[in-house]
Amino acid sequence: MSDNPQNQQEGAPERPGAPESAQAAQDQGQARAGAQGAPGDTDGDPVDLTDDVQALRHEAATRRRALRTVEKERDQLRSRVDASDRAEAERVAGARMADPSDLWSMDGVDLANFRDDDGVLVPELVAQSVAEVLVKKPHWRLDKPGLNLHQGARQEVAEPPSFGQALKGGRQ
Repeated sequence: MSDNPQNQQEGAPERPGAPESAQAAQDQGQARAGAQGAPGDTDGDPVDLTDDVQALRHEAATRRRALRTVEKERDQLRSRVDASDRAEAERVAGARMADPSDLWSMDGVDLANFRDDDGVLVPELVAQSVAEVLVKKPHWRLDKPGLNLHQGARQEVAEPPSFGQALKGGRQ
């Protein structure tokens, strides 16, 4: 047998079950590959070309875009709530600490520790954490000067006589 395809087509005897020509064999191979279809290949799969599948794909893409938009908005709102809760926690800590922002520099102190199961900030948890921080770092305590009632005059001072009274008093 010769390796030349023309000789096989023209004069070679056919084997039983063999394709009639090399072109026919290629056509059958392409038909099989098209029927199996490669992933993402829409040319060979007639199901992928239907309007229903295209409509479903379009709907899925639309929902993915909407989901991304909602997730972005959720993240923005979460950061606003976190900033508000952080400011409220610092306001509560400011009653006893010189610098309330020092509260966040302690290990184990996080905004999530001050929230209940519903995510609401609990001021009592903040106050408790401030007390624990001040035990470890007493120099962070707010030193408010107390009201000293012992300053100034303690008894009423008699008013000295005016110049006019001094002159009148001298005539008598």
